[in-house]
Amino acid sequence: MIPGVVDMNFITEKDEGFAGTLENVQLNDLIQICCLSAVNVSVQVKKGSHKGTIFIKDGDVVHAVCEECRGEDAFYNILSWKRGSFETLSTFTEPEVTITKGWQYLLLEAARIADEKIIEEEKRNESAKKKSGLRVIIVDDSSIMCRILKDMLTAEEDIEVIGTAKNGEEALGKINELRPDLITLDVNMPVMNGNTALKHIMIRNPCPVIIISSLGLGLQENIFDFLRLGAVDFVNKPGKNNDISNYRQKLIETVRIAAEAKINNFQRVKFLKPVFEKKEELKNFTFCTRLVVINSGAGGYAELIRMIPLLPLNINLCFVLFQKMPVELAAPLSDYLNKRSSLTIIPLYDDAPLIGGRIYISSSCSPVKLVSMSKGYLLSMKDAAGDVTKSAAKGKDNPTNYFDAFLHSIADRFSGSVVVVLLSGADLGNMEGLQYIKEKNVPIIAQRLDSCLVDSPLKKAVNAQLVCLDVNFDEIVKHIMDTK
Repeated sequence: MIPGVVDMNFITEKDEGFAGTLENVQLNDLIQICCLSAVNVSVQVKKGSHKGTIFIKDGDVVHAVCEECRGEDAFYNILSWKRGSFETLSTFTEPEVTITKGWQYLLLEAARIADEKIIEEEKRNESAKKKSGLRVIIVDDSSIMCRILKDMLTAEEDIEVIGTAKNGEEALGKINELRPDLITLDVNMPVMNGNTALKHIMIRNPCPVIIISSLGLGLQENIFDFLRLGAVDFVNKPGKNNDISNYRQKLIETVRIAAEAKINNFQRVKFLKPVFEKKEELKNFTFCTRLVVINSGAGGYAELIRMIPLLPLNINLCFVLFQKMPVELAAPLSDYLNKRSSLTIIPLYDDAPLIGGRIYISSSCSPVKLVSMSKGYLLSMKDAAGDVTKSAAKGKDNPTNYFDAFLHSIADRFSGSVVVVLLSGADLGNMEGLQYIKEKNVPIIAQRLDSCLVDSPLKKAVNAQLVCLDVNFDEIVKHIMDTK
């Protein structure tokens, strides 16, 4: 509604009460005040070159005129204007009566019509966005890198790079002007670095952001701080040894998934101080028979940074965490979380034993399977990729990706208790693994869809009736603790 400044002297016709002005009054509020005061007044409203007038007599809206519209249509048209100005006219002439409904009904109906227009406008904008494709702004102080990324993205017909910026300050101006669907953001830049820029973006113009940077020394902590402050995902910058075709394919996939992010669902994670009390590593350890498998992807980093530190020191569970990320990010993510957790968190390595109080982190791009031993279980990376290839060749009812294959190996070999947890953006493959392990009565818990940044993978699992619970973040931790 249109705000304005109103001279209220006209209300004191009988020399009673107070006279003065009201600032920042909404138009519908003014109409309500005038009707409740049972005054005779006309309100002139302007929006650019458009004008309209509403007439109030003895506390009722009796007439409205707006260019060629008269009566109720004119009233609703005036109330639908989002911006403009209005003023009360000091002189009042007897108006014709074209409106007979009560002012309460008129204001409610005007609000309903305005809401419908907003919804229709959002649908038109969404339709236009789909037709025009994905609009991206690239922020990097290297003009060469901007060119490389632009060429890779615009090779897709439905992706348009609408602008580039060489630092955060320049980016903020372009973001405010161009309103992109997605932003790629570098970490280290002059004038305003990526960290500061991201904070401003999330406050001023929330938008899906992908961090594209090098995993250089000292930058790992920064990258995860970006992810807890609102970035949806991370992509390493292309290097000399990269297969450019393969890199471009992964970049495009990441951009498309991140663009789906419901950024209003993001909750900034507070900075967590390092934890000094750690679970002691046992030289003569005992194999654990309680396993939690977590699968996370785009938008899931922040949930992990919130969740892992809440797990208590004495927990007798072993965790295997799959994060959809570049393989080279597994070690930095493990180190980042290990510093902030009482548990031992390390990258998954070959022949890793299932030990209580340990969390193994692996990229979902890395093969792994469970191997049963005489005294317990190991996580093996040997020949795990071959298992997937062989299974895929046998037919559609066999696993065709690493997560599927891992769940099959658990269902076939593990005799202890298991729970599977799915977080935002998880890479679920073709869900054959989830289907198979559910048939073994393993509970599958998913983050509640309306809290996910990227909910499309989890939505498929929910719709396929593979999920037994979709719950809030706090409830996920509780269910993990209750695993028996």
